Amino acid sequence: MNTYRPTQEILEKYANVLVNFALGEGKGISPGEVVFIKAAECTRPLYFAVCQAVTRAGGHIIHGYEPDDDEEFNFSKGFYSAASDEQIDFYPEQYFSGLAATIDHRIGILGEADKHALDGVDPQKIMASGMVVKRYRDLLTAKEQKGDFTWVLALYGTEDGAREAEMTLEEYWGQIIDACYLDEDDPIA
Repeated sequence: MNTYRPTQEILEKYANVLVNFALGEGKGISPGEVVFIKAAECTRPLYFAVCQAVTRAGGHIIHGYEPDDDEEFNFSKGFYSAASDEQIDFYPEQYFSGLAATIDHRIGILGEADKHALDGVDPQKIMASGMVVKRYRDLLTAKEQKGDFTWVLALYGTEDGAREAEMTLEEYWGQIIDACYLDEDDPIA
């Protein structure tokens, strides 16, 4: 198994680009603003660097750190396999309304330990669950249209992602590094 991981310097540059450029319409976050950071366990090195960058910028963090789905513990598949329609349709309105009202920015770190974790799950259940969460996304879209919310997605290279792209993990990360200018002294410039 390839154990490639980008250097700490690259991860810190990536986090800096996300927090101090990609958010706030190119201005980054301001002290006192609230950033919701959504990430899977397999993205932990970048997640940590992003949390540090938010803290250094004076922001507040709401964590959205989730366990990976793997062969032993596939949380997503386990939910869809056991959940009733009522459970799939459940929308915690106060939670999502409060979260949408509280956050100024959202960083989504994309990375999956198992890109096929949902193989065999009824796509109708996945779509139904997505429609429930759409109500939350609609709140954020309305806030964004008023200029009160920004967001960014960041790709974190994983073994499964590299395999899907038919690359080594180091080659896959090379694509991310090049696309975000992370090998430059000042990627934001």
